[in-house]
Amino acid sequence: MDNRVDRVPAPQLHLTAMQSGYASTTVTQSRVSIFAPSRRSQGVRTVHVANAWGDADVTGDLNQIHRSILDYLIGHAGWLRRRLRNGSLDVAFAPRELLRLLGHRHPGQSNVTWLETMFEDLRIARFRATVRGGAGGEINLTKNVGIVTEYADARTAAGEYLGYGVTISGPYMGYYEADLPCHTENLTAHISSIDSGAVQAIVHFLLSHSGGYTCAPGDLFAVLGIDGRGRRYRARRDLRAYAEHLADRFSVTVDLPAERIHYARRPEVWFGDRWE
Repeated sequence: MDNRVDRVPAPQLHLTAMQSGYASTTVTQSRVSIFAPSRRSQGVRTVHVANAWGDADVTGDLNQIHRSILDYLIGHAGWLRRRLRNGSLDVAFAPRELLRLLGHRHPGQSNVTWLETMFEDLRIARFRATVRGGAGGEINLTKNVGIVTEYADARTAAGEYLGYGVTISGPYMGYYEADLPCHTENLTAHISSIDSGAVQAIVHFLLSHSGGYTCAPGDLFAVLGIDGRGRRYRARRDLRAYAEHLADRFSVTVDLPAERIHYARRPEVWFGDRWE
């Protein structure tokens, strides 16, 4: 993107008092998604999303790959994390490990550079969201800010190198204060391996329902913003292609002739444990 030339280099992140093991997402993040149901760049644009679970506006070029990156940064076990007083989250990790999790078999420097462009997309994007039915009823995340605020080498206060560091903004982490955390981190690798953004978005939505969920494909497409004849055709094609994978990995039964999709809750998914 041309607007990346305006990037201000971030300072090194100095991290202490790390924690790990957070929920990779929340219920509203999966039902009122600010990430397009696609894995392709669509250019910077402003999109309004609204349904029974909330509403959101996002200006940027964010897709399901960006979503997978955040799910790993927040929920992947073993990486170092620190919650700051302003609500933001520092994460220290090995970039090549993240790349391998995202499907890059032999990541090199060019892949790390690609990863930085994804962080930049998350930095320049702007979002606003309303969470309905959370801990405090209806909660507005009103600050029109980015999702990532900086990314750089991560070191301890004493200068010890920890790997790469990313700071996720306080307003984005506000989802975890206002909403119900959804622990899907044990399935993140299976979700990110799906080569269809529409199917990824559908899986995220279904996993957010603690008691299972049954719906018509068309209703699900409408909720997730999978619009237009071409996109819906491709979504149906991908659902058909991934039907066996969805049944085995996610307990999702796809019956397109009957216009029915059914999800039975997976034991790996659990809810709660709000951030302190």
